[in-house]
Amino acid sequence: MKQLVKYILPHGIVRLVQTRQERGYQRGRAAIQGKNASVPPIAHTALIDFVVSRGVDRTQAREGTMPEASLAFLASILVQYSDSSRGLRGLHVGNFLGISLTYLADVVRKIHAASLVVSVDPNLEHRGIQHPQDHVCSMLDHFGLSGNVMICCGFSHEKNVSNDGRNYLENYRLLESEEVEQKIAQEHAPHSVIENLKQLQVASFDFALIDGNHESAYVENELGKIYPLMRKGGFVFMDDVSEGWPMIKQVFENSNQSFYRSFEADGRVGVLEVL
Repeated sequence: MKQLVKYILPHGIVRLVQTRQERGYQRGRAAIQGKNASVPPIAHTALIDFVVSRGVDRTQAREGTMPEASLAFLASILVQYSDSSRGLRGLHVGNFLGISLTYLADVVRKIHAASLVVSVDPNLEHRGIQHPQDHVCSMLDHFGLSGNVMICCGFSHEKNVSNDGRNYLENYRLLESEEVEQKIAQEHAPHSVIENLKQLQVASFDFALIDGNHESAYVENELGKIYPLMRKGGFVFMDDVSEGWPMIKQVFENSNQSFYRSFEADGRVGVLEVL
């Protein structure tokens, strides 16, 4: 019947009907995506419980990731200010066990099913946990997010020593010079990932999370290198903008210049808007 109508009616009328049908499909998809955006994100406790079920110490999992309140704070910004008519693009620097990565990937997938988060992490031992990327990949697969995350194993900027040169299991003890040299000699991963992403001319990112190396100069370099990859009006999220990390807090406050402006903060996470 449809084929018969197509041959009887003038071409202009057929095209008009088809255009209206397409708009109907688009509205339907938008309604589904809007409904998905209102679905609560994966529970923070479920993410921690998952890695604990894989043998990870609960205390290290909880202390090594962003708290639920801060992740919910970032989720609210993404939901409120994102364009739900297209897939979002995110950059996530510093994975550890993948809790914040999975949480945010779930949030943007519910905004639009075609959203993608590029994660950057060298997969080095952290808080006594070897090969943390194994837990990251397992978690993404478990929660059905493997198709929404692309993992780049490497340092965002230049090579640096893991754990910020500390022993997290010994009350955050600073490592001696010999210990640092030994770790650097044993730890290997590609570097300059952000710079290489720029060479590939990847699509502009709608948001980025910086939660890797906590040396202030390193974070400043990350902010500078990330900027050309960001969409104007997008957001950069910085973890540990607090009194516990005063140098990171200072970097956040000093970033309110030509590239970024301070947008909001919750006492733990700072948000910069890309100018």
